[in-house]
Amino acid sequence: MAVRIARGRWSGVVAVVAVLAGLLAALPLFAPGMTPEARADGPTLGPAPKTPEPRRTPRITPTPRATSTTGAGRRLVVPGVASADVTATPPAPESRPLAPAASLESLRARMQQAIDHYAVGGTYAVAVTDLQTGETVSVHGAQPQVSGCVMNIFVLIAAMQDVSNGAYPAARVEALIANTLWSSDAASARQLYSIAGGGDVLKGVLRVQAMATGLGMREIFIDHPPGFPGESLGLDANNWVTAEEVNGMLAALYRGQLLEEPYRTRLLDAMTRVRPELNYLLGSGVTGLVSHKNGFLFEGGGWVDNDAGIVRFTRGGREYAYAITFLSMDVDGYLADVVLGQALTRMAWEHFSSAYP
Repeated sequence: MAVRIARGRWSGVVAVVAVLAGLLAALPLFAPGMTPEARADGPTLGPAPKTPEPRRTPRITPTPRATSTTGAGRRLVVPGVASADVTATPPAPESRPLAPAASLESLRARMQQAIDHYAVGGTYAVAVTDLQTGETVSVHGAQPQVSGCVMNIFVLIAAMQDVSNGAYPAARVEALIANTLWSSDAASARQLYSIAGGGDVLKGVLRVQAMATGLGMREIFIDHPPGFPGESLGLDANNWVTAEEVNGMLAALYRGQLLEEPYRTRLLDAMTRVRPELNYLLGSGVTGLVSHKNGFLFEGGGWVDNDAGIVRFTRGGREYAYAITFLSMDVDGYLADVVLGQALTRMAWEHFSSAYP
């Protein structure tokens, strides 16, 4: 169920939003073939519309799947995270403290309250996965949302899979991966789709869809490289994700199901190198390593501002980690989701920092 809050009551966040808007003003210029709405996954010139359209939904209806629910939020175990066929798992002690289930549920309840009471109109979702236990809690985590460049995490993985399989040398894609992450450069990501598709952009798009489908993700849907709707499969005007399924993909990446070492660690490390101006959501107020990919654009009914990643931290010589995905669309103002996204980010960090002291 979408969360829509009446506009005109968010004066308390204007100062923070204005500062962040200034930080993002230096995003790269247009690349050939890109729409203005997708300029380097950045903002459109001009003001947001005063009357956003009704919330969008995918033209292609995702296949339903059974999950347990808890009120307006959700709680489940990510399938396959701790499966026996994991090819490369991060070092783990024989026993490690586990976050109490009640405590993780408490985190979900706090996040639910923050979203329910946020005074800016928009459609919001968040999912958090404990990568030690595989348990996920979410608020509106199965709700389809416009993906923006968050979808490009898949093509980064595809490129690294090719390198690990010897399809081409790392030098062919390293700079493109770095540019895609550093400045959310959609043009560099488009080249990765072409390379992953053997020279055909749309075959690269289909490969990303096949990867999501192969992971059992039935609500992730890609029609075109983000920022290039003209290179489309003709199925939908947007690409779609859910917070829960993005977290499922991040969990599979972390657990070594998608990349063997050292390629898994190389990609996670590359995902920490994001320009400071793009670290305003998951990278805000967190002292662990944040491996993430953001996605920001104006699309149809309002602003889209997403961020998804893995936070790693070390305690007593042991690595602990969690995945978090924050998605927002139809937001009523430029960067007006930021205060909410930062609040949810802090809640997650405080929870895991306390759960694994």
